[in-house]
Amino acid sequence: MPVTFWDQLHHIILPATVLALAYIAAWSRYLRSSMLEVLHQDYLRTARAKGFATDGDCAEACFRNALIPLVTVVALDVGGIFAAR
Repeated sequence: MPVTFWDQLHHIILPATVLALAYIAAWSRYLRSSMLEVLHQDYLRTARAKGFATDGDCAEACFRNALIPLVTVVALDVGGIFAAR
């Protein structure tokens, strides 16, 4: 019986998912800590005090600023993902 692409794809789904969960867990914890750090920045406190930022705008701006360190960590982990262990 010849091995087809779909057969290989079918058998790689579970191992790839399990290996990805470890990275996703670490990245989500890093994003959470980065988000908490951004929420307590002075510029955000000042914007809230002035009434400039609503909760939706605040969350969007905070998320964008919290993504900057996360992108760096993800880019560094890409080498580890493709490295032979």
